[in-house]
Amino acid sequence: MSENGQSPKLSGYLFGRHAFLPYLGGAALAVWYRNPPLIAVCVFLLLLNALILYWRRGALARLEPALALDGERCFAGDAFTVRASLLNGKWLPLVWLEWEFPATSGIAWEEDKRERYVIRFLWVMWHQRLSWTVRGHALRRGVYPLGRIVLRSGDGFRFSESEKNVDMHRTVYVYPRLVPVKPPSVPLSLEWSAEGRRGGLYEDRLLIAGVRESGAGAEWRRVNWKATARTGSLQINLYDPVAVRRLFIYADVRGYAPPPSTGEDPEREKAEKAKLEESFEAMLSVIASLAVSYSRQGVRIGFATNALDEAGRPVGAVEPSALPVPVLDKLAAMAPRAGAAGTRALEKLASSGRLNATLFIFCFEIDEALHRWQLKNRHLVPGLRIFYERDSKFAGRCGGAAVRLGALRAGDNGRAAAGAAAGGSGR
Repeated sequence: MSENGQSPKLSGYLFGRHAFLPYLGGAALAVWYRNPPLIAVCVFLLLLNALILYWRRGALARLEPALALDGERCFAGDAFTVRASLLNGKWLPLVWLEWEFPATSGIAWEEDKRERYVIRFLWVMWHQRLSWTVRGHALRRGVYPLGRIVLRSGDGFRFSESEKNVDMHRTVYVYPRLVPVKPPSVPLSLEWSAEGRRGGLYEDRLLIAGVRESGAGAEWRRVNWKATARTGSLQINLYDPVAVRRLFIYADVRGYAPPPSTGEDPEREKAEKAKLEESFEAMLSVIASLAVSYSRQGVRIGFATNALDEAGRPVGAVEPSALPVPVLDKLAAMAPRAGAAGTRALEKLASSGRLNATLFIFCFEIDEALHRWQLKNRHLVPGLRIFYERDSKFAGRCGGAAVRLGALRAGDNGRAAAGAAAGGSGR
């Protein structure tokens, strides 16, 4: 837990740091005119101001809030539980205390799905710990910081109060909504390893395919000593190569960014922007559903994109993994803004040697740059397929590699399977 660097905000005009001046002036005038009732009132107000000022300044001191999220990762439409606690670690009791989760786009609270969540406690005694649970609802895909809360307290009369922002660094990843899909088959591929002197195919040391006489430069850990003693010459083991199913997914978001506004027809521009956002979310839902489905089939999945996140940073890539969580985390952070022009990101992936598996490219439409990249690399990348949303003249030129994105969506009979996949996705 850490505070955001701001001092508590103080509010109140009748009782504050400079409010004692008129009371002190009134007391001086009362003494000058020898008016005992006015002297008593002014002295009482001075003491009350000092008490309220002390209470306000110490109300938010030594408070220890804590948060625990029951599931920091979920899919859009799911609910999650927040377990909150607060310790008043001082001798000063609090007449009232407020805890607030500020409004966060994409997150709603409790059954009525309110935007803000505010809970008030009365009479928090010294060294008392409060604990409660809050029900949250993930409405839309995204990455949401839920550790930022607002604490408020003050005197019992609420003449003045103080407010402090606290950041406990808790984040919720909301994944795209799962949809029924028809995953294409992914062939087996031999995995390359950098082990040994010169590297080679990754081998399973438990599966011995045979033995042969050693040549120059053989590794000692391959030596079969029993066969060597029986034949009189140095014999080494031969192992079966490991065949795995690997899939690399690349998401091209260039066509999903709304065009610059011209201001001529705001309503039409708003409708086009909403349609692009809907298409973008639909594409991410298909990718997320494929990742969950393939992971249950034992396929290792890698991911890369040219998209930026909401802060304008590149989302980046993840290496093929048996779990879908790294891919889903990237999908949650993506925004419909491209950071690299053309196929520069794809060229970088190809030059790094990562595209040694079946490659699926998802895009809004196949343009000339993507078509040229496909022609250049179709013999180097096995199982290359390009799934597109909108038709273009270059889609037909890609042959069987170009497939409409809608071909991956299954009917209603696949909803049960998608729901079962959600439960086993490693949330």
